[in-house]
Amino acid sequence: AAQLLQLEGWDVAIEEIHHRGKADAPSGTARVLATRLQHAIDAKREPVYPLPAERRLDENQFAVGVLRIGSEFGTHRLLLDGPYDWIEITHRAKSRDGFAYGAVRAVEWLIGRTGFFTFQEVLNDILTHREE
Repeated sequence: AAQLLQLEGWDVAIEEIHHRGKADAPSGTARVLATRLQHAIDAKREPVYPLPAERRLDENQFAVGVLRIGSEFGTHRLLLDGPYDWIEITHRAKSRDGFAYGAVRAVEWLIGRTGFFTFQEVLNDILTHREE
């Protein structure tokens, strides 16, 4: 995605959808995704949370849209619009079971370790099979 955005004529946006009772908007996941995207494109664009109705995006900005509806567990979409193609990458949680599984895996990872850790450290070790 970041490589496409280096090409002329490509634009990007992030959209996240959660249940109507969710307290934070945008979600932490959407904010992390926006920050990672911003770093991947060398901070050439900044996220706007959410886009105010009375103004347009500047060339150096991208929108992070928020929807709250019903009992939606969580959907995050990365939208890329180019001169000839539209690319959409979507992650949709099918239930809250995945969140519980992730919490249990993180606790298992902590066994035998001391100190303070970020979830990024936990995730990196689990994904690269360095769980020792």
